[in-house]
Amino acid sequence: ADIVQKGRLGPGQMINVDLKSGEFKDNIKIKSEIASRHPYGEWLAKGRKDVDKLAFSEERLYDDATATFAQGTFGWGLEDIGMQIQDMAGAGKENTYSMEDLAPI
Repeated sequence: ADIVQKGRLGPGQMINVDLKSGEFKDNIKIKSEIASRHPYGEWLAKGRKDVDKLAFSEERLYDDATATFAQGTFGWGLEDIGMQIQDMAGAGKENTYSMEDLAPI
């Protein structure tokens, strides 16, 4: 067996080996084949709706006690609020986290 390529897969990447033909497909080839099966770009262009940013009121909806009760009810702790909610509110977008980066087997 010849080594065709060495490396490691990153998050969201994949490889494929056809054991009968011996064909090796890397991440880009796999995703390109799948993307070419349907007109995803056309569908996106037709179905996309842009939403204008809304002005937010400076007025609070809930007092501290009510907000704290609601946060606890939905499972939010101080660490969640400090690491996620505070980041999302400051950056104006949803955070993306990864649990780990797996090394190749």
